[in-house]
Amino acid sequence: MNLQLIKELCEKKKYKLNQLACDINMSETNLHRCIRTNNIQAVELEKISIILDVPVSVFFEGTPAEYSQNNIPVKAEEKTVEYMTKLMNEKDNVLKEKERYIQLLLKNEDKE
Repeated sequence: MNLQLIKELCEKKKYKLNQLACDINMSETNLHRCIRTNNIQAVELEKISIILDVPVSVFFEGTPAEYSQNNIPVKAEEKTVEYMTKLMNEKDNVLKEKERYIQLLLKNEDKE
């Protein structure tokens, strides 16, 4: 997890950390401690991601230099495309196998 991104994203979006802390019902001191220790509750991290308009996964996968125009890390996009391509290929293989099985059943039915 990389909570330093919170500071970087705030700077990028011209959003003050004290305002972010206020918006998530946390003291600024506590937010700074969370960033420094790289430890935060999931609920607060989710709130931060909503406020900063980034997916929560950003704090686990990417850095601001890796962002695409829609704020999703490029590496995450690549993984998503690769994963979806793999799923589609698996789906196609399952469908082909089902079609083959159906044809076998139809042939056996014709023989009877």
